[in-house]
Amino acid sequence: MKFSFQIASRYIRSKKSVNFLSLISVITIAGIALGVTVLIMAISILSGFDKTVSENIIKFNAHINISGYGDRNLKDFNSTSEKIKDKIKNQYASFSPYISKKY
Repeated sequence: MKFSFQIASRYIRSKKSVNFLSLISVITIAGIALGVTVLIMAISILSGFDKTVSENIIKFNAHINISGYGDRNLKDFNSTSEKIKDKIKNQYASFSPYISKKY
């Protein structure tokens, strides 16, 4: 028998004169087990929620934004976009230009 099991069984089992302590031990162990189960479930749910939120944020904003310096437009957009497409065609799923203006 393992040493840790011997110590645990000594405190769980009560003497014949005091059955109340055994009941308290069982309730305590059941409460701890239930608490750990709920904690594991909560962490897994939040982990999935975190993953979903991260994916939606990435979908909203691009991984890479290429723009002109300052408020200037990107010069020779067509040749620049072809160079970018050649570089990233095997690494990323899509490439899409967009227009952004400050008012």
